[in-house]
Amino acid sequence: MHTMDGDPTHAYHRWHAIQRGNMVLDIDRGQWVRLNPVLGFAWALQSVAKPDHGHVNPRLPADQVRALARHWLPRDQTFLDRDFRSAPYPSGIE
Repeated sequence: MHTMDGDPTHAYHRWHAIQRGNMVLDIDRGQWVRLNPVLGFAWALQSVAKPDHGHVNPRLPADQVRALARHWLPRDQTFLDRDFRSAPYPSGIE
């Protein structure tokens, strides 16, 4: 799994702002609309897994990954804007 630098990281929040800015400026808007939920999903995965960058980490249970995918991947920009107000982890993830 790719992880952003830091633990916890705020890079997901920066990328969300960049993606939203590109949407507002209508720069490849469709691409960013499709990628923004994937960014949220990646943020949730890293927040749950809390990987140790110095070791091989155990896999997350498949049912947990599927549940996170069902939650994050269908989200629209209104929900994602609200979600990314939470820091450092998504709401409900400690």
